[in-house]
Amino acid sequence: MSSHLPEEEQPQLTCGVCHRRYHDPRLLPCLHTFCTRCLSTLEPFESERDDVLKYSLNSFSRLMSHGASEYESKKSSFSSLLTLDRSSSQGSSLSRGVQVLCPSCNSIVDVTRDGVQGLTPNYLLRRKITKNEVQVTSKSTSCDMCTAVAEAVSYCQDCTVRLCSFCAEAHRRQKQSATHFLSTLEEAREKELFADYKKHICLLHKSSEVSSWCESCRQMVCDRCTIDNHRDHQINDLSKVYESKTQLLKKLMDYVVRRKIDIEEALENIQEVQKQLSDQIEQSREEVERFIAAYIRAVETHHQHLLQHIQRVEVGRQRVLRLQRLQLEQLFTDLNHWENFVQELLQDGDVPEVMGVYRPVQKRLFHLARLNPPLQPRVSPALSFLPQEQVGDVDGYLLYGVVSSQSACPSLCFIQDAGLKMIKAGCKTEITLFVRDSDDQPVIHNRTNIHVELRRLTTTFDSRESTLRKSQISLESSKPLVLYHMNIQGRERSNNRTTRHQDHVEVTTQKDGSHILSFTATQTGNFRLHVTVNGQDIKGSPFPVTIAPAGKRHTGVYHCCSFCSSGGSRDARCACGGVMPGGYQGCGHGHSGHPGHHHWSCCGNFAENSECSKRTTVYEYTV
Repeated sequence: MSSHLPEEEQPQLTCGVCHRRYHDPRLLPCLHTFCTRCLSTLEPFESERDDVLKYSLNSFSRLMSHGASEYESKKSSFSSLLTLDRSSSQGSSLSRGVQVLCPSCNSIVDVTRDGVQGLTPNYLLRRKITKNEVQVTSKSTSCDMCTAVAEAVSYCQDCTVRLCSFCAEAHRRQKQSATHFLSTLEEAREKELFADYKKHICLLHKSSEVSSWCESCRQMVCDRCTIDNHRDHQINDLSKVYESKTQLLKKLMDYVVRRKIDIEEALENIQEVQKQLSDQIEQSREEVERFIAAYIRAVETHHQHLLQHIQRVEVGRQRVLRLQRLQLEQLFTDLNHWENFVQELLQDGDVPEVMGVYRPVQKRLFHLARLNPPLQPRVSPALSFLPQEQVGDVDGYLLYGVVSSQSACPSLCFIQDAGLKMIKAGCKTEITLFVRDSDDQPVIHNRTNIHVELRRLTTTFDSRESTLRKSQISLESSKPLVLYHMNIQGRERSNNRTTRHQDHVEVTTQKDGSHILSFTATQTGNFRLHVTVNGQDIKGSPFPVTIAPAGKRHTGVYHCCSFCSSGGSRDARCACGGVMPGGYQGCGHGHSGHPGHHHWSCCGNFAENSECSKRTTVYEYTV
């Protein structure tokens, strides 16, 4: 249909689908109103729908776009399909009805087997249309059936449509509309034919007005309906139930109004949250941009620091190597000169010539014999980048990646020998190894190859053989402790057999450049502990070690104080002799008698790997 509207057409009287004046407006359950013929063009929503209905709806839509004459010629057949008479639809697939979507809100609308004719008419809108018809009959109005804008000259009372001369002639020629009453627009106004729209005609009996209300079916009915279709239903006078029904509608409207207010407040809250969300998103975006920009600057600063560190290492080490090389080259030149001088003197000189220079030559040669030039490079080429090492705070950001120029100097590495003096078989032993570089600084950011061997020398002799037996413990930061035995054959043969077993060792690297080596010895006797760093013995290696049998085991707990180890119990006691005020029987931090160190509660010993020194009381009885 044409989308052009006459000036007298009001927006509230135009259909939202065809954009023309409403024709037989029907009210959907969602309270939206559309023309009957527009609703007939809607596609069914259900996936399973009857082919005949699908064909009829599509064909109807095409015919509406081809013109009024063709529409009128097929109107009867479409009406029979869309009306779907109850008697003829029993057992057919169309009796199930279909579902369509509201063109305004997409709500699902159930269309019964009566078709769109079964939908409730919008009586109020009908009255408004009638009133508008009376007002505009004296003016030029357009045809309701033409696709183009054509001036209407006639009015069909049965179809309630305005027709142009061409459509009026076609209307009279149609069999289905040949008996319809057509009049000019002026005659319709004078005879108040438009006023028929004010009457509420029964949907089933077109010649009767509705006068009653069926409470069982909740619909208006005429007198004939009360006899034919609603005989046993509860029928009330329409005017009597009007008050009660309108009161119910008002109560429902009060709830709707309150709900509307709640929704308005919710919309305002949502709008405010959206505004806050937009502000927060923008703020977060700016914070991310600032953070990334600052982080990039910190990374770039760290990048420059790493490059500068490498540059300093290069300059410093190259200077040292250059000076060492110059010194050695000068010494080599001097040695070459002195060698040539002495050889020439000894070969070609006579006695006075040799003895005349004997003293300075002898003095210089003694000096050269005592000379100890730096034959090893004074600096190491070791330089590594450790990307997993934490740098620390750089402009407020935690970064990773360290350039390590340190190299372990075995002669300056040492261990704490306190743990070597108390090794018990079957007890855990911890040894702390301190790794230092040539400047006696802790080697923190570097991977050091640490190797530890615990050797025991056991010699057995007979008349023919002797064996030197060595037990070795290999300690590396990435491998478990392995205890194995080797037989070194001497001149004589041994009767001992080689045995092999394996123990577990934990190696923990500390941040201060120290390494904790912990293991549990399984043999007793005198040993020598060999510790090497990067293949060379450290200071003091090998260390004498005596592994004693396991002594008396502790019966208490190794704790800082009784209060902490017992969870605050007043009855907990400790052999250190310390007590806390307030009725506590054991020691506590900072209180009288506390030794200030971790200790055993059973005997008070400070060393965790010690044996219990608690004395056993012996009672003597005389009978």
